Amino acid sequence: QAHLDSQCGTISTSILQQVKGLWVQMGKLGEELDIIPKNYASFVEINQADSDEHSEAFTEEEVAKLWRRADDDNAAMLLIMIYSGFRISEYETIETNLANLTLKGGIKTQAGKGRIVPIHSRIVPLVERLLASGGYLPGGQQTFRRRMRSTLSTCGIDPKKHTPHDCRATFASRLYAASVPDLHIKRMMGHSTGDLTKDVYTEVFIDELRKSLEKIS
Repeated sequence: QAHLDSQCGTISTSILQQVKGLWVQMGKLGEELDIIPKNYASFVEINQADSDEHSEAFTEEEVAKLWRRADDDNAAMLLIMIYSGFRISEYETIETNLANLTLKGGIKTQAGKGRIVPIHSRIVPLVERLLASGGYLPGGQQTFRRRMRSTLSTCGIDPKKHTPHDCRATFASRLYAASVPDLHIKRMMGHSTGDLTKDVYTEVFIDELRKSLEKIS
């Protein structure tokens, strides 16, 4: 953590995410080989904003193109991100509860850590399929980024136009377009409300978040 913190402001956020991603993968291997009892790298935070990632939401037409290619695992992963709003780095350690149809994760801010987001009904089959075939990001973030460009091109979407972070921007813009309550949006995005009472004491139940989430098409 001290090492990453010392690099903030001198190295881009995407590079810091790659470093953390490598540590997490090493930790997973260490656990598998019984070298370490716990993957402590998964708890490291990147305390730097995503300033290096432009945010251009996918258009409805582009989302429709991804759905037409949903049999492709990379297109499916993009759709999962578009309908759940987590950062790509957060899928390294995200917890999936298929019984309750929720995702639990978040690694960046105090408001975002350990947040619970319902799984939108449209992506349930995609989530089940990816979990059964190796997880969300087999090969890590960089492998996915390379495959993403190829997938976008196959779908007829300019591969230079979008980054994984744009999925999160799309999630937010669709929630706002659907007139979802601001508190619900901030809860699902992992943003602070700026109001101590709301941040600490207001409980937003999962069924309420689910109703709001299902408003997006």
